[in-house]
Amino acid sequence: MNTLTRSLLLSVGLAALVLPSAAQITAPTPAKTDEIVTLSEFSVSSGNDVGYMPAESTSGSRVAVKIKDLPYAVNVITSEFLRDFNIFDLTEESALPSSVNGLDQGGNFNVRGFGGNVTLRNGFARLGNFDSTAADRIEFIKGPAAAIYGQTAPGGIVNIITKQPRTTASQRISASYGSYDNTRTDLESTGPIPLGKGAPKLFYIADASYFHRTYEGQALSTLTRSAYFALLYKFSAKTRLTFDFDYNFTRNNNVVLPEQIDPTVPTTSTNRYVGLATGISRLLYSNPSDWNRRIIYTYEGTFEHRFNDVLSMRVGGNIYRTPRFSYSSGGLTNYNPVTRTLTRTQKPSFSFLRGDGESTALDLVASYKVGPTTNKTLFTVDYYNNQGDRPSYSAVNNVGAATASVDALTPVPYVPFRQSTVGTDYVTTRFANDYAKALGSFLRHQIWAFDDKFIAVAGIRYDNVTLFKHDGLTLYPAGTPRAGQHVDDAKITGIDNFASVFGFNYRLTPDITFYGSRAESFVPAQPSALNLATSPVVVVPNQTGLGYETGFKVDALEHRLRATVALYEIALHHLQVTEIDPANPTNTILTFDGGQKSRGVELDANWRVTDKLIWLGTYSYTQSRATDRGVDHDLMSRQFLKIPYH
Repeated sequence: MNTLTRSLLLSVGLAALVLPSAAQITAPTPAKTDEIVTLSEFSVSSGNDVGYMPAESTSGSRVAVKIKDLPYAVNVITSEFLRDFNIFDLTEESALPSSVNGLDQGGNFNVRGFGGNVTLRNGFARLGNFDSTAADRIEFIKGPAAAIYGQTAPGGIVNIITKQPRTTASQRISASYGSYDNTRTDLESTGPIPLGKGAPKLFYIADASYFHRTYEGQALSTLTRSAYFALLYKFSAKTRLTFDFDYNFTRNNNVVLPEQIDPTVPTTSTNRYVGLATGISRLLYSNPSDWNRRIIYTYEGTFEHRFNDVLSMRVGGNIYRTPRFSYSSGGLTNYNPVTRTLTRTQKPSFSFLRGDGESTALDLVASYKVGPTTNKTLFTVDYYNNQGDRPSYSAVNNVGAATASVDALTPVPYVPFRQSTVGTDYVTTRFANDYAKALGSFLRHQIWAFDDKFIAVAGIRYDNVTLFKHDGLTLYPAGTPRAGQHVDDAKITGIDNFASVFGFNYRLTPDITFYGSRAESFVPAQPSALNLATSPVVVVPNQTGLGYETGFKVDALEHRLRATVALYEIALHHLQVTEIDPANPTNTILTFDGGQKSRGVELDANWRVTDKLIWLGTYSYTQSRATDRGVDHDLMSRQFLKIPYH
């Protein structure tokens, strides 16, 4: 959101019982004293939060631990911050935590110079975009230490912690309006559901939102509709069961009009393009727009139980369904008004992606004392499965020609899901499905010693990955394979991976902690990239990361000042690259010797100067470059695209 848009936003809020009026300028929302917190092992406490400065995190270790006790950097954005600053979608403020950029509506992100697209929702992996409706906190765990959750990019991962029902009834409605047709409406209701006599045991929360805006570019627009509902049943102070569901619909539109050229100007000149050919939009196929629509359905349930003062358990599961529909009007490049011809680079196409997945996890945590030391041991078993269906269709008639006259264009009707090889208008260009499964286990131990001045942590994780791909296009026509395609499925099982994490914290003073860590991570190969043309299919190794981090954490001035200064270096190995074939220098071969390295420094600081004034500041320097990209030698000395130094 640009400065003009934000400056013109008008916010109106109505609240009951708990929340202050959003139309007033107030101090940050106070700590939530009415949250349902039954098991401290798995739920953070807001008692030590100061404004927007959380003291604890669940992402950094899978259980609740003070951020200053973790030997790596963890950043948290609270829902109060999102609400108070009218942050409608999380892509707008992706630079709030240091070294984080590139968040987009598709769920992609970049942390410490490394990209990723698998995010976490309450610790469960999933694909999908970011939305603030259901979010209570967004936690960023930095570096390869995020591999405690399994597959993750070496730069880190994003974990969205969803809202929980409250013990006290409250309702909230807010509306915001601004330039570029900016409209946002939010509704929330939470509280107990009376059942029988005695104290309430069943609680709920329901949220809904609508968001729409346009942009400076012609016909660019975004529309989002979201809903979230959660139930919590409190059996006792030691046992609780939660279930939640959220729905998110996102539509992005983009008109792709040809650029009008001046044919008298040489093709090598940058002055050849003189504007957009808006006058011929009515001649373009069925629609001159490119659009993308994505829907996400998420179902999640969690059961938590404390057996005694030492041992607690959490078991849960997550199911998500993410159908996505995309239409491209053909990638028009230019229009020549003299010859009245269009030149395009591709044909109109329609594609569909069904990215479905399931996750389950069992966490057992033991908290106990041994002599003068405090100990916390975690054992986890988890499972993750993501399936993808990827059909796509492309136009076959003269609108797909490289150059065509606008006076002879044949309109192409929009025909999604044509289930034949060659139809009247469209041809099936891909009909593939695949999946990636990972079964893992994780053992982690943390110890507090010497009156909590020294803290050490060690953990090891094992994962077994299975990849599968099948291309149904090989069955067309009449069940016979096309030239150059392999009819068999590709399946790779038993890809093992071991990852470890070690770290320590040493309290130099009551307010300043020095820390250091070493951690490993892995990312399995994408099953969609498996080559069906080779038999047997080449086994692609996991991409592995190794990172070192050190720095200082500050928690001073009676918790009013919290800051982290981090220095890190991370290396990624086993990237697929193209190399010169040493046996035949005129040919190239694929290898998995590629690599990338990122190093940098970060500063994240929050200072509550007074009860009504907070200063927040972040800074990062990131140097992210290739260590080996095969024949692409020019990448060796350049910063990667879209990763700023500062």
